[in-house]
Amino acid sequence: MGIMPSAADWNTPTDEKDAAIKHLSDDLPDDDLEQLLKEFSDKSPDALEAVNKQVPDENSSPGLSPSRASPKHERPAKIETVSNQLPDVDLSFDDLPPIRKPAENPIPEASPQRQQQQQGALDGAGSEPPRSSLQAGALAAKDKIAGVLAALRRGDGELIWKDCGAEVRKWREPEDVTTVFLLDSGSSPSGLIATFKWTLTNVLLQDSFPDPPTADIVTAASGGGEYVRERVYEVQPGHDRVLVLPRNDSKRECSLAHVYQFGAEPCLQCKVPVGLSIPGRFSGEYFEVAAGKPGGPGKVHSECHEAFRERHAKKCLLCSGLILAVPDRFSGKFFEYSAGQLGDHAAGSVHSECNAGWKRRWAPKCLQCSGPVMVVEGTFSGEFFPYEAQQMGAHEAGEVHAECHDAWLLRWAKRCLHCKEPILKVDGKFSGLWVTYQAFDGRVHEECSDAFQAACGPNPGGGGGGGGGG
Repeated sequence: MGIMPSAADWNTPTDEKDAAIKHLSDDLPDDDLEQLLKEFSDKSPDALEAVNKQVPDENSSPGLSPSRASPKHERPAKIETVSNQLPDVDLSFDDLPPIRKPAENPIPEASPQRQQQQQGALDGAGSEPPRSSLQAGALAAKDKIAGVLAALRRGDGELIWKDCGAEVRKWREPEDVTTVFLLDSGSSPSGLIATFKWTLTNVLLQDSFPDPPTADIVTAASGGGEYVRERVYEVQPGHDRVLVLPRNDSKRECSLAHVYQFGAEPCLQCKVPVGLSIPGRFSGEYFEVAAGKPGGPGKVHSECHEAFRERHAKKCLLCSGLILAVPDRFSGKFFEYSAGQLGDHAAGSVHSECNAGWKRRWAPKCLQCSGPVMVVEGTFSGEFFPYEAQQMGAHEAGEVHAECHDAWLLRWAKRCLHCKEPILKVDGKFSGLWVTYQAFDGRVHEECSDAFQAACGPNPGGGGGGGGGG
């Protein structure tokens, strides 16, 4: 062991100090070197700075990674600890290139060999991303993240979800425990929505990369305990978003857990991806609309379902209201009609509550009462008698309700020449048979014939008989 000089011995010209520092950093044992630094650090800060300049940076040595550093580099690492020259990394890089969406490149199913190649690329076995630790400084971190993004955008990393042209990829740096997520909306017409629940300890949540973490995140990550954050990330069509989660303090243990949901299939009503629970907006419940149904096929948020139904609902042919269930008004049931089925109308639907009115509108009118010849509960059975024009008198062709027929006959029946009552069948009174008297151009009930002849004298000119009608 060499003779350890005192602090006074450092009052020498600069060139000599530099040479001595280099000699000491190479030859002194660890304990002696650390004691020496403590003696002169307060009196000669310039000398301490010179020591650090002589120490090679393990991360700047070409061809070396932390896991392969030679013993010569272990002693300068102690000098770095004493002088506190390397603060924890700050991942805010204003000079990073803007995030751009790559061209669509379908990703084939990864074989075991391809997965190994991807993992090798991510571990630094190939060109990108580089193997330097994110804790080695801002410049190294900038290069690291840039390399990671390039790798993720070309299809490397772990593909954890893909749908409707959007995808989510994940990359994790095993050495410095940094995780990166790439949320890429790809060709999805509705973009991409992701929900995360993060449970973190000693990990920064940098979810607006390249912007730095917010002050509350830095405080929470530095507090020494676990903290939880829930986030909703909306990525517009044609864009992507990067989430970076580095370890905050390299000297402490860290943990990261997350629960996530992703969605890109658009709601048929609002076009926002469906199937995710977003507080204050969507419960995550939805309706499926089958092919062939109005507006289908696809899915609709439960919160959008009513508006979707109103937009695609048919209108009643009678009242023009939407054929939907409306409390205290419409049950939602309806009748379908083909074009011209009842009259000069188009094909369509009619509320069950409007159906009677619809049929009444197009039903033929009874020749007697002018009511619709149709089933009317409690009034008409729907049965009727057809009549040709002028068949009973000066009337048009048409139909008569079975319930109106007696009145119709009575209205047009001939009158008996004797009793003046209509010649009709009346139970217990008239059989409906009659006798025609040509000389009088009329008819007489069979029951009134004898009385009529007695009143008119012998040979009143009676002719043939008849019956059964008017």
